[in-house]
Amino acid sequence: MPMMRTLYLSILLLSFHATHAQYDTLRMLQDYCPGTCDGNPMPMGLLNGNLIISAQDETKKYLYTYNADGLLQSFPNDSVPPLAMLSPVNPHRFTAVAAAPGHALYFCSTLDGRSESIRLFSWDGLNKPVKIVPVSDTPHSIGSPIWWNDKLYFSAYNIRTYKYSTHVYDPKTKAVTKVGDAGYTYGVLYKDKFYYKHFGSNTGQELFVFDPKTGIAGIVADINPGQESGDPENFIVVQDKLYFLATHPDYGRGLYMYDGANAPKCVSYHSNKSRAYTITPHNGRLYVYYQAPPSKVAHTSYDIVTNTTRTEDTLDKYSGNIFMASYHGKLIFNGYKVVPGNAYHVVYSYDAENKIVRELPTDQQYTFRYIYGFDVYNDVLYINGTTAEHGYEMFTYRERQPAKESYILYPNPTLDNVYIKATTEIKQNFDLSIYDAAGRQILWRRLGAFDKGEHNIHIPVSHLAAGVYIITLRNYRGVLLREKLVKL
Repeated sequence: MPMMRTLYLSILLLSFHATHAQYDTLRMLQDYCPGTCDGNPMPMGLLNGNLIISAQDETKKYLYTYNADGLLQSFPNDSVPPLAMLSPVNPHRFTAVAAAPGHALYFCSTLDGRSESIRLFSWDGLNKPVKIVPVSDTPHSIGSPIWWNDKLYFSAYNIRTYKYSTHVYDPKTKAVTKVGDAGYTYGVLYKDKFYYKHFGSNTGQELFVFDPKTGIAGIVADINPGQESGDPENFIVVQDKLYFLATHPDYGRGLYMYDGANAPKCVSYHSNKSRAYTITPHNGRLYVYYQAPPSKVAHTSYDIVTNTTRTEDTLDKYSGNIFMASYHGKLIFNGYKVVPGNAYHVVYSYDAENKIVRELPTDQQYTFRYIYGFDVYNDVLYINGTTAEHGYEMFTYRERQPAKESYILYPNPTLDNVYIKATTEIKQNFDLSIYDAAGRQILWRRLGAFDKGEHNIHIPVSHLAAGVYIITLRNYRGVLLREKLVKL
């Protein structure tokens, strides 16, 4: 669906840079810090449909907006000093707070360059970022903001008393209220509760849960019994189940599943001495990257429908591919390429069904010393990496959609039924998702295979409450339709 061009930065515009959309070629988005110095770009999240990126030149941090037309605008973040830390609010592990309609982008930053002075800020895309003041002026370290029930919950760590507390910010009243003495670190919102890793006095670091309704926190399970830590990390929610990596006393570090009712269980592992590092959902499977002693790289994929695991030997041939992403039906990963006298990182795509690996072409020669991760926003793949030519910058890759395909949602608004008119050029499978106004997935359905031609996909919505929802339709290439639906 075409993006609307935003003009809300036109008055405060400090710099302007226009680019033209390029397809099927990896290219540098912008040399934020010209030359070989590091621009340190970081995707912050979506605001008004546009991607917000924080980056720096040699003197100051900036917030950039990037839309689907290739337009970049920058805004000076004068609320933080030059080179102060600026970080998003865990966009991969929490519901994207910036996606909530009518609200700002929320992020954490330092006030004076010291990590113990981290504060929470909001930005509306027009005015200067605003600091969200904690309950007291006592120095706090703020982290783990989560958008839930039209309010922003965040944890505060008092650097003088060494105690955590949980607070809630109401964007309507601008009030901050303390709601609990417990605190939580990086985790995930699942079934209206916050699940996270926390250190218990008798358990080590294990899986804990915080209930924002009651303000009470407690342990879910002692995954690695006793003082040894289960160390749960990399939380993701897929098809109404919580998945994460943790250490089992017998299996080593593997993939765990939790359904909110029964005890978490290990559903996949590589060997009893392997250590799992990342989880990447892709085409109904969870791809896990392992390191096995002494220095072996290993991969598995777990089918979330059949509960079976298969080894991914093809990926094992490319050392260093710890970062992966799902994009247009392919698994994107970083790996080493060795040439006479040199070895460097490149970006590959992997067709898992046909075991085909392809190097993504670039618009010029980039010698990647390291690749730090992938993000997908608005059907564009973003790559963070350090090159010998430009330092630490951001790169993009867009894959052209096949012509003569269309996807139309109608009628809109609707009272009880809505349809997607899909015109396809090839036989393919579709997945349907519905999200509420807060960005929570309330329905996921695999629609099955559709032959080439025109189809009307029926979606009953009479059971939904009146309001605004987001309908998405996906295939092996990625998102085909993302449309706002008004339910009457």
